[in-house]
Amino acid sequence: MTSAITTSIAVDPALVQNAAYRFNPADRQYIDDQIRGCQKQIVDCVASGVQCTWLDIDAASAAVSVGDLGCSAASATNSRTVKKVSAGTIGAAKSIHCMFLTAGAPGARVLCAVGGRIPRSITGLASIGGVAVANIVTGRADTKASLADDDYPIGSVDSGGNLSLVVGQPQFQVVFNGGGGFSVGIYVDVAGDDGTGTRGNASLPYQTIGAALATMHSGDVIFAGPGSFAGALVGPELAAVSIVGSGENETTITSADAAATIVFSPLVTKLQSLTIARCTVTNTGAGQAIFVGGDRLAALGVCVTGALVLDHVRTVGAVEVRCAGNVRGSDNQIIGEIILNEVDNADFFATTNNGDVHCRWQLAAVLPAGVGGAHRQRFIGCALGDLKPSDVTHVECWGGKCASVTATLTDDGAIEGTFKGDGELGAVSISSTSVAAVSSAVLDGAHMSSLTTASAGGAQRVAVSARGAHVDGTVTAGELCDIDIRGGVFNLLAAGGAGASKGTVNRSLHIEEFAAAVGDTPVGFTVPFPDNTYSVAFSMSGAGGDPFYSALSATGFTATCTAVLANCKAIVHHE
Repeated sequence: MTSAITTSIAVDPALVQNAAYRFNPADRQYIDDQIRGCQKQIVDCVASGVQCTWLDIDAASAAVSVGDLGCSAASATNSRTVKKVSAGTIGAAKSIHCMFLTAGAPGARVLCAVGGRIPRSITGLASIGGVAVANIVTGRADTKASLADDDYPIGSVDSGGNLSLVVGQPQFQVVFNGGGGFSVGIYVDVAGDDGTGTRGNASLPYQTIGAALATMHSGDVIFAGPGSFAGALVGPELAAVSIVGSGENETTITSADAAATIVFSPLVTKLQSLTIARCTVTNTGAGQAIFVGGDRLAALGVCVTGALVLDHVRTVGAVEVRCAGNVRGSDNQIIGEIILNEVDNADFFATTNNGDVHCRWQLAAVLPAGVGGAHRQRFIGCALGDLKPSDVTHVECWGGKCASVTATLTDDGAIEGTFKGDGELGAVSISSTSVAAVSSAVLDGAHMSSLTTASAGGAQRVAVSARGAHVDGTVTAGELCDIDIRGGVFNLLAAGGAGASKGTVNRSLHIEEFAAAVGDTPVGFTVPFPDNTYSVAFSMSGAGGDPFYSALSATGFTATCTAVLANCKAIVHHE
């Protein structure tokens, strides 16, 4: 037997043996394979100086080689799929997602770098020094002296040819100044001077990020060196802004104010893109660490039309985003709340958080015509605190962990709120106030401490799929709620409501004990099934012919016996 960690990067099934079992040489080899496989993953993905993960090559992608670049495949069925970068694939993806460290054909799972220091032996760069960009013709990294219009930046290259990889950056758009030229970098250093600091000159850095913000043009990138820098930063009215530090443990932006440490709240010019990367942002006062927001009801509408990118950012304080088009977060640590309010689409990868995570969407009934619709927030491989989706937002949590999930869903008359997730979800509560559309949740394969559903005044039933899920405690289907936990494991069942409004639980196996008289005996279920498409077998003690069943309904059936059976069990199967 071969360990799955060495073949498919998967978790091995649990080994269950009795106390008398003795390990043989094959078992010991299997355990050694597991240990060495885990060691290899740690070395390859963490200790090598490169941040890596395993991703699947999309079926429609070209085959990839070591050093090729990848972008998101936007697969509807697998969020971990990527394609080799080309002129055709990058248009939909909008940014570079990774660099391939192993080769593979379509459908293969390959090791991918999403950050860190990549040696020249992998990138194959012919020249050294300068800015690294994606060559969408070859699908590989290339170097340039400076960024040009429509470039896709992926980091910088040092004098030894090593690439400092930064993925997820938006396409660069040049903004020309009055003299017909343009600048890329604005440099900030604790030993710099705001009086002599010069935009675009690394040898004349500013001392404060605030002074750098005051001089930047749209599309410029502020590069902050190691050290601590004052916060209370108010973003300029520009279309594209980037603030990049030297690393979470190197660059700190701090304040102790009621206002956020970094604020972007455009009133005149919409942000097409905003990137904050490789730094720690703290606020020890009452304000947030990062606030990016606008007012969808105001004339400006969405404040970030392209993408807000948070990459390798650590915060002490909340991160709040209001009225944005797209948010992307990768390898962030948020010590505080994450508030996504009226965000059209959000994707967080490998984010850790110990506070509340709010995903909200205001009802379309109070918004201008055409503003409503589907709004999706995804958390992939994240370790979150209390996740609290609400309203018509579509929230997904895949392959991660939550302290708890409290979803309060509704509809806007046509579109329903949904929640989907697997992994460790803690105590899960799903409630709905939907009137016209059916709110739903998909929790297939998830591990929960409890699962509770409720219709909080809604007129529509709430559908929850938890097939194959493991629930340590009670599964409760509230009034107007239907839970499907077939193939799953649970402790207790409960249902609320009465009559046609009573909650139902669809399960693969149910055992009902009853005492049967001669003739017909009604047998009822405390927790109804959703319908009558189940079968019944009997286990009994005592003389008499086998009972047979009839009149199946969601709430029970009739058992007909030819003798009195004091102890009879009905074994109900529903496939």
